[in-house]
Amino acid sequence: MSQCVSYTVAFTIECIMNSKNKKGIHRIFHDEKNVNYILNKLNEYGIKIKQL
Repeated sequence: MSQCVSYTVAFTIECIMNSKNKKGIHRIFHDEKNVNYILNKLNEYGIKIKQL
């Protein structure tokens, strides 16, 4: 579980740093491109996400 949380935070910070819109974490998740990036990176690290 710690890897899931740590990786998600790290990829979110990466999105913030690469974004022109620097309004914080809560705005990152409103952009589908960022959400897909984070989910794909988690998948690359072996953390599979599925919708219930």
